[in-house]
Amino acid sequence: MNQENAHQPSEPQHLRIVLLDDEEVVRELLKILLHSMYQGIEIAEFADGAATWAELSRQTPDLLITDYKHPEMGCEELLTRLAGMKNPCPVVLASGYDETQVFDELAPTLHGLSLDMEFVAKPYSPQQMKAVLARHLGSTSPQNSV
Repeated sequence: MNQENAHQPSEPQHLRIVLLDDEEVVRELLKILLHSMYQGIEIAEFADGAATWAELSRQTPDLLITDYKHPEMGCEELLTRLAGMKNPCPVVLASGYDETQVFDELAPTLHGLSLDMEFVAKPYSPQQMKAVLARHLGSTSPQNSV
């Protein structure tokens, strides 16, 4: 989602996020952060790529937040399938792996894919993730900020 289409704080916000991370604690912390920023946000969370793809196929969210390494369907296949959708959602790729290593591994897949994607290195601070989310989803209203 580009800034022109970003949700404004004055609008009623009904955002859908798909969250993929095989670590439950990471999903829980992200859910806390998202709920603190966006009132009424809907979060579909998954621990594996296959279940995530099933959800993405069912309904396109406003944003996909995904870890790089996860079971069932790898990140490369998931991103390739996502890019093949008529209107793919933006992607935040959060990884504990070095950004260079991740993009070196994904380069053959990403080359030619038209995805709005941003990399966030783990561990990230809540402020770093809030900035990333604001770029993709719009900023929050003061009463919802952490």
